[in-house]
Amino acid sequence: MVGALIGWFIDRVAGTSPWGLIVFLLLGFGAGVLNVLRSAGYVAEQGNIKSSAEKNDKK
Repeated sequence: MVGALIGWFIDRVAGTSPWGLIVFLLLGFGAGVLNVLRSAGYVAEQGNIKSSAEKNDKK
């Protein structure tokens, strides 16, 4: 949403409609996907740490 608003504002000021909106919307989408992937990696890593600890406790 923020990317779309920034792009819309730039388009209004620079008269480049709709290119600013498109570019900043895609940048915002890409940033969101990157955050999801980072979060998924963090959660997976935490699961691996817990699994390793549980295996070591059983020995």
